[in-house]
Amino acid sequence: MKNRGWLAGILFLKGRSSCEHAMHNDQHSHAERIGEQVYGPPDLVVEVISSGTRRLDRGQKFLDYASAGVDEYWLVDPQPQTIEVFALEEGAYTLSGKFGPGEGAHSQMLTGFEVPVDEVFA
Repeated sequence: MKNRGWLAGILFLKGRSSCEHAMHNDQHSHAERIGEQVYGPPDLVVEVISSGTRRLDRGQKFLDYASAGVDEYWLVDPQPQTIEVFALEEGAYTLSGKFGPGEGAHSQMLTGFEVPVDEVFA
């Protein structure tokens, strides 16, 4: 994937996760993970939309993550308090679910991974 200068806060990789953002901000909380090598695209990327990133998150990042082979892309939108889950199918993302208050956003790829929407926006 071409590096356009963004860094995901959490990378979901089959069997483990890496809190890269936490490592950069708090060198002591995950000191044992610093320097760990990660190969290939993450399985899941989660982006939180803001007014300044809406076009980028739904445009260029959407295309870049798909072309890199990121299996699942979640868009967390505080404005309507929704989480959209997109799954990669034949090189393009399709909406597999849009979840709002009172619902749980769940992964198509990571069995049992579900996030209550209310807790995200609490």
